[in-house]
Amino acid sequence: MSPKLQEIASRLRDAQLRLELARNYLKEVISDRVGGIDEADAYRQAVNAETSALRNYAKILREYEECLKQQEQRSKGQGA
Repeated sequence: MSPKLQEIASRLRDAQLRLELARNYLKEVISDRVGGIDEADAYRQAVNAETSALRNYAKILREYEECLKQQEQRSKGQGA
C-alpha cells in the first residue's frame, strides 16, 4: 500500500469513528428527549453533527476509492 493510500485509509478510519460517535450521540439525544427548546436545540445540533460527519466520511471514502483505482491502473501499467 502506498504512503498516500495509507494516509487516506487512516483518515477514513478516523472519519468512520467520528460518524459512529455522532450517530451514537444522536441516538442518546433522541432517547433523552422530553420536549422543549433545549431538547430541540440538542436534537438539531446532533443531526447537524451526524450530517457533517457523514459528508466528511463520504468525501474521504471517494478519495480513498479514487486512490485505489489509480494504484490499480499503475499496477496494470507496470505489468503490461
